[in-house]
Amino acid sequence: MLPNHATLASRRRFELAQHIANACPPKLGELIAITGSSARGYAHDTSDFELNFWTKTLPTESERVVWLESIGAHDLAVEAAAHKDDSYWLQGSIDEIACEFGWQTISTLEAFVRDLLAGANVTSHGLLVGELITSAIPLRDDGRLEALQIALRAYPDATQRAVIGTALDILTAEPLTDAQRAAAISIAFAGLHCWQPSPKAARTLTDQLDQEWRARLIKLLD
Repeated sequence: MLPNHATLASRRRFELAQHIANACPPKLGELIAITGSSARGYAHDTSDFELNFWTKTLPTESERVVWLESIGAHDLAVEAAAHKDDSYWLQGSIDEIACEFGWQTISTLEAFVRDLLAGANVTSHGLLVGELITSAIPLRDDGRLEALQIALRAYPDATQRAVIGTALDILTAEPLTDAQRAAAISIAFAGLHCWQPSPKAARTLTDQLDQEWRARLIKLLD
């Protein structure tokens, strides 16, 4: 359900999304969820809304367009290329509200989430998709979407370390200022859930770390 603070615009878009989900044949949407600002409850009068459909086998472009037009969608524009997460999108309007409709296979979604939980694919796009799935409101689910959301909300250590490690690589690019070095050291220890020790004590602590993080900290402490 929508959060209690949801705007009237969010509620209107949510009701429309429910109507669309109820009209969707299982072949075109085994799992369905609304995402974005409408799901978070912050949509305003000019906001569009995003509706995600997941299926075992991706329906053809023609099947998607014909069905959307049959429920009143118009001015449909099909994106020629898939997004980075291998989802396929169309834009259009229903009841004078701009909409985005995305399709992705369930196996692709599950693999994408597994990578995120393992600390892989922690690009800006990957992390954005992780948040969109976490904040999504399922409109049709057999338990698989809910299970993925629960796993993502745990935000595992592997993901945290990969995100911080990637940020450190960018932050510590040469030439490195003293301020950058200090900030990077603080981020590194935060990522390890450790209070930051003195440089001398930090060198001792690095002996207890795995090879990757030991190398990162030694580089910063030198």
